[in-house]
Amino acid sequence: MLPLRILANIMKKKYLFLCLLPLAACQKSADDELPKDQQLMPLASGNFWVYDNKVYNADGTYCCKEEDQRWEVLGKGSQEGFFAFDQAMSDEVFSSADKIIHHMVDPNEVPIEFHRSSTLDTFNVYTYPEPDGFMAKSIAFPGTFTVDTNECLKNEYILYDREGVPSLKEVHYVKPGTGYIRMDTFDWNEMGEWQLDMRSDLLSFELK
Repeated sequence: MLPLRILANIMKKKYLFLCLLPLAACQKSADDELPKDQQLMPLASGNFWVYDNKVYNADGTYCCKEEDQRWEVLGKGSQEGFFAFDQAMSDEVFSSADKIIHHMVDPNEVPIEFHRSSTLDTFNVYTYPEPDGFMAKSIAFPGTFTVDTNECLKNEYILYDREGVPSLKEVHYVKPGTGYIRMDTFDWNEMGEWQLDMRSDLLSFELK
């Protein structure tokens, strides 16, 4: 997203994508079967989203604006149930009522998942060990979160190094039936705190 980065910043931080290819390959083309308002990310051919990308300094202050980024569904992807996107780094996306999977076509890249929390009182945490010793967690938060008047689902993706120290976090907000509303990327700073690095907000979109 999209996905997946899916944004210019994620392209710089490829290692974040989570290794879930066996699971992704088994998915059906749920977007063809679900009503549009039940799909987390409607993937009809020709759908597009335009995002405003803002970069922040190390102290958390606003730095500058990057060029707006457009995601467009080009058609079916190379795997069953996946759809291809027009991006600088080619990737494919699967979406259903429960999850979004972003899969990079490059076999050296690994996907990232957005999970819809199924409970109202506990987090759903998915942990993925990486072959090189890194570990990633996908945390699906319960309930909904308001982003610019949109009621959204929320996920966090946290990457840990070989020593278990956090290194990168992404927070994604999805409005079912529309798709990604906001994506934030954080770096782990020297003070042991998450520091906002980039924010991408949905500017406009068109769904078929």
